[in-house]
Amino acid sequence: MNIYFGFLLVYLLSLVAVAFRGSRRIETQEDFSVAGRSLSAFVLFGTLLATWIGTGSIFGNAEKAYRVGVAAVIIPISSLAGICVLYFLAGRARGLRGITVQDLLERRYNAGARLLGTACLIIAYTTIVSYQYRAAGAVLNLVLPELSVHASILIITAFIILYTSIAGMISLANIGVIQGVTMILGVAITLPVFLYKAGGISGMATVLDASHFQLFGPISFLEGVGILLPAFLLILGDANMYQRFFSARSRGIAQKAVLWMLGGVAFMETAIILCAWVASSLEPDLEIHGRVIAYAARDHLPALLGAFMLTTIMAIILSTAGSYLLAPATCLVRDVYQRFLNPQAS
Repeated sequence: MNIYFGFLLVYLLSLVAVAFRGSRRIETQEDFSVAGRSLSAFVLFGTLLATWIGTGSIFGNAEKAYRVGVAAVIIPISSLAGICVLYFLAGRARGLRGITVQDLLERRYNAGARLLGTACLIIAYTTIVSYQYRAAGAVLNLVLPELSVHASILIITAFIILYTSIAGMISLANIGVIQGVTMILGVAITLPVFLYKAGGISGMATVLDASHFQLFGPISFLEGVGILLPAFLLILGDANMYQRFFSARSRGIAQKAVLWMLGGVAFMETAIILCAWVASSLEPDLEIHGRVIAYAARDHLPALLGAFMLTTIMAIILSTAGSYLLAPATCLVRDVYQRFLNPQAS
C-alpha cells in the first residue's frame, strides 16, 4: 500500500466512523434533515465552508488559474458578494423553521411551486453530485492507478452514500468540521512549499508567460461576468445553504456562522487559485489543467506532505458531494413522498 492511498483510506474510514457515531442521535425527521436544529456557530461554519468549497474550486478555479495565471484571483469576488447577501438572509431563514427550501416556496406561493422547486432541485443537484463522484474517483485513480477510473468512481460513490445516509445532516455537520480544518491546513502548508519548489516568483517567470503575472488584462469584462455571475446566483439560491441555516441553534448563530464563512471562503478560494498558479510552473505541460494541484502534490511534494494534500483535495470534493446528495434525497422524501403520497409517514 502506497502512502497516498494509506492516507486516503484512513480518512475515508474516519468519515464513516464519525457518521456511525452521529447516527445515535437520529430519532426524528428534523434530526436527520436539519440536525435537530442544534448546530453551534463553529460546527455550522465548518459545514458551510465544506459545502461551498468543492470540485468547482479545486478543479474548476484551478483550471482557470492554469490558463490565465494570477488574474484568476478575481473569481472569489462573486462568492464573497453572495455571502454578504446571505448574512442578511440567514437569520430570517432560520426563523422560518423549514426543512427544505420547498417548504418556503409553498408557504409563500402554493403546492405547485413546491413541486416545481423539487423538480428543478433534483435535476440540478443530481448533475452536481455526479461530477463530484467523478472528481473524487479521479483523485483515487491518481493515487492508485491500478484501479480503473470506473472502479474508483464506484468505490468513492459507495463511501459518500454510506456516510451521508447513516446520519444525514448530523453526519455532514460533524464531518464538515474535520473537512474544513483539513482544507485550511492543507492549502496553508502546501502553498509556500509549492512556491519554494518553483524557485519563487523569479523561477516561475522562467516557465510561465508574462501574461500569467498580470492582475488585469487576461480576463475580459464579458468573460469576467460569465465567471462571476453564476457563482453569485448559485450561492444565493443554494438549498444547501438554507438547509444549514435551518439547522442552526438560533438566528444569531446562523448569522455568526455566515460571517466566519466569509473569511473562510476568502482564504480558501484565494489560496487554491494561488496554489494552482504556482503549480502551473511545476507542471507546465498538463493535458487536464484542472488537476494541476493534484499532480503537483504527487510529483513535487515530499511523500508525507503530498499524501496530506491529496487527502485535502479529496476532503474538498467529498464535503460538497455529501451535501449535494443529502439535499435532493431530503427533497424527495419531504416534498414528494411525505407531502403528497403519505402525509402520516413516521
